[in-house]
Amino acid sequence: MILYIFVITLLPLAFASEDDKYFLRSCEGVKMPSGFSINQCPKDKDYICSGILKGTTAVIDVNLKFKIDKELTKLPISADLIRNGKSEVIPLPHNACKGFYKEKCPLKAGTHEITLPLLIKDVKKGERLHVGVGIGDYGTNQLFACAYFELNAKE
Repeated sequence: MILYIFVITLLPLAFASEDDKYFLRSCEGVKMPSGFSINQCPKDKDYICSGILKGTTAVIDVNLKFKIDKELTKLPISADLIRNGKSEVIPLPHNACKGFYKEKCPLKAGTHEITLPLLIKDVKKGERLHVGVGIGDYGTNQLFACAYFELNAKE
């Protein structure tokens, strides 16, 4: 009986391919976030992504963990999409402190986490999405954490 349940649990993974997972890489010259995950691609499902495509809109919740060594009064965030060789900005509030961030600014030195709710319009089923996310320092106008990831848009 236990073997039967185990086989049923693993059956969907047998039909999943490497293309169903997301792939992560750093941005040139900028550190990776200290933690990175996508809600629609859970670790317990071997990072296989599902439930991303809602009609023609891709919904991707990106969780970033980052460390700051000084107090920040603003938290600039950005996201972009590379599609058909062109870069597109994914709309987000420029300052996460005045958007959806749970903690109040100023942020104290230490480790923090944020979830970026990305909505990408006009996505075709199965389209390969190349997305970049970044967190910056308002004082220096430089990113201090940045990552690019790729995934397929699936329902």
